[in-house]
Amino acid sequence: INAAGGVNGRNLEIKTYDTQLKPEVATQQAQRAITQDRVTAIVGPYSTSEALAVAAVTERSKVVNVNYSAATPTITAGKKFVFRTSPLTDDLARGLVDVAQALGAKNAAFLYDSGGFGLGAKQPVEDGAKEKGLALTASIQYTVSATDVSAEVTKAAQGNPDAVIIAGSAGADQGLVAKAMVEQGLKVPYIGLSPIVTPDAVKIAGPAYTALPGVYTLQCADVTKPEYTKLLAAYNAKYEKVENMSEQPIQAYDAVYMIADALKKTNGQGGEQLAQALEQLPARTGASGATGSQ
Repeated sequence: INAAGGVNGRNLEIKTYDTQLKPEVATQQAQRAITQDRVTAIVGPYSTSEALAVAAVTERSKVVNVNYSAATPTITAGKKFVFRTSPLTDDLARGLVDVAQALGAKNAAFLYDSGGFGLGAKQPVEDGAKEKGLALTASIQYTVSATDVSAEVTKAAQGNPDAVIIAGSAGADQGLVAKAMVEQGLKVPYIGLSPIVTPDAVKIAGPAYTALPGVYTLQCADVTKPEYTKLLAAYNAKYEKVENMSEQPIQAYDAVYMIADALKKTNGQGGEQLAQALEQLPARTGASGATGSQ
């Protein structure tokens, strides 16, 4: 954006804040960004619990917030200053069921965490399974950022499921679940969303990921989409090379472009003017989503 002239001749500046996957830290960082650093807009944060906390701060402060990851509709519902480039929980939940059935599963154990996304995904996954005829042998809650999930995996194994579906925010938890599955002989396909393939998940799972018959991730990223392949090539030319990019950084990339396009309409003004400009933007083809989507 800056190489192309920025926003009406002015460069964008990115400031980063570590929310540590904790809502209370996310709240503090959002308040710091707004009151001390006087940011024009906030992109993120990552998890549903954090996003709900930050949305409350930005809405109260009349600062635009574009979320790139969290899926619950509550984040944007009734909000004037909160927007999203991320998909919705209901769509993701039904997609998990579709993947399980595509792999031939007749029944599945469902694990969800105690955080905002896990709790929000519970009903949509159960409803989607019922609608599509996938029997859930168990719906089991585990504590987000857990240190031991062996008891929960034991409950899952008791139903002899054809697959395990997981919904949660922390990748580390999902690596732990994979380890416990292999240790307990529950070697069935393991199906989740983007956290299941984060570096934390892969590192903690270790050999368990190769011991399972398959680890599957459902994401809003079409690797054949021209906008995606262009972004991937640019990323690999500048940073450490990766085979694919997950949906969160792609959706964050799209969020920055949305904000920049809106700032051009307001000549750099934030607040209500920026929120209105975002609402009035024409549809644009982003790097995330399916080919042909806007």
